[in-house]
Amino acid sequence: MSQIDAASSAEANLADAYANALDWFCRCARSFEHEDWQALSQQVSRLAAAASELEAAAAAASECETKPRSRVILSHVAKRRPVYRIVSTTIGFLLNRSETAGKRAPA
Repeated sequence: MSQIDAASSAEANLADAYANALDWFCRCARSFEHEDWQALSQQVSRLAAAASELEAAAAAASECETKPRSRVILSHVAKRRPVYRIVSTTIGFLLNRSETAGKRAPA
């Protein structure tokens, strides 16, 4: 697999991880079941791993910057990366708040 293909694949993985994390976040907003929050935590971890994978793949692909396809992919990655970071950070923050609130709630 070329570095460009690896970057494309990493971007697809990140988009999938983002969608799954968002889906679980919406479920948790409707349900305060502990199992749902655990599943969300796993999705957030997957999202963070996918973001790291994308950054590494984009860095490797940047060596091929002279190819038009790689420039398009890198531009696309550069535009989306901050959005995924913000969403990941927000979900992580809310997850931590819910866990803190759960510890204070009476049993």
